[in-house]
Amino acid sequence: MSLGPNKKKQLTTKRRNDPKELFRTSLLEQIDGIVAEQNGQQATVKRIRFHKEVDRPLRKWWWMDGACFFLTLRYSSQIIRIQDHQSINCGDSLQCVEDVLQQLLTALDNKDPDIIDAIEKAYQKTRWKKRPRSQR
Repeated sequence: MSLGPNKKKQLTTKRRNDPKELFRTSLLEQIDGIVAEQNGQQATVKRIRFHKEVDRPLRKWWWMDGACFFLTLRYSSQIIRIQDHQSINCGDSLQCVEDVLQQLLTALDNKDPDIIDAIEKAYQKTRWKKRPRSQR
């Protein structure tokens, strides 16, 4: 295979997924997890480990404190802060958490600027950035 004098070999052919689409997929996984927990089952997700698909427990975004359920949205390891709020007070049942996640999914599909900006900020934090020479 000849690349010519000024051409570089392409490192990858698969494009990186869109952050909004990744977050949408994560929202759907969380909704499925809530439905499974309401039915008394443990929520699992399929992951690829060492070239095999395995079921892993779902990392829940919700928790209960006192009588209220709270929700922390995540993109990778970063917390998504909507209007600088780290978590959302959902209510007193898992059904309320599911309703909040459904509303977030609808807002994401409608391209709500608050959610889009929050996802973009979290995405930028996950990107590797080259440090200036003066800080090395």
